[in-house]
Amino acid sequence: MPTYVFQSYPATAKATFTCVSCGKANRTRSFRVECTVNPFNKNEDGTVKTPREVRQESFAKAAAQREQFLRKPLCKACEDALSYAERKAINEFRSAA
Repeated sequence: MPTYVFQSYPATAKATFTCVSCGKANRTRSFRVECTVNPFNKNEDGTVKTPREVRQESFAKAAAQREQFLRKPLCKACEDALSYAERKAINEFRSAA
């Protein structure tokens, strides 16, 4: 069985914020997204996306994750201290809008 390797185009978006829970300033969080150029990654009209379009898609997805996180930013320590129900509620709050 052959193995196929597709070119990937990673993108990162960095958020600097003050934690709403503990109040610590200058906390950072990075969001990394990686999309690939492959025959299954198509535009709405059915054409295969070009490397430039895939790179733009990666940047857009990373920026969207950053904006979603900034709706209620928590530092890693505060987020790890949450229970499952609290973490689920925060994720629902961030994804709503």
